[in-house]
Amino acid sequence: MKLCRQRPGLSDSWEAEPEIPLHTKVLNYEIIIVGLIAGVASSYSAIQGLVTDKFTVPCYVSPTKALGQ
Repeated sequence: MKLCRQRPGLSDSWEAEPEIPLHTKVLNYEIIIVGLIAGVASSYSAIQGLVTDKFTVPCYVSPTKALGQ
């Protein structure tokens, strides 16, 4: 969106793009914000899953504990 607002210089041969509509800008920013929130939430969940220890006894060590008895 920043490139759309640039104006060509005297030696540039390109034409300026028209202004981006407001609803497109809002949608783009909303997508970015939702993506950032989802990224932070998934990173937090992954780190929390790595930090907490939830060990269970394997079935080959004690078959009765593996069945919950």
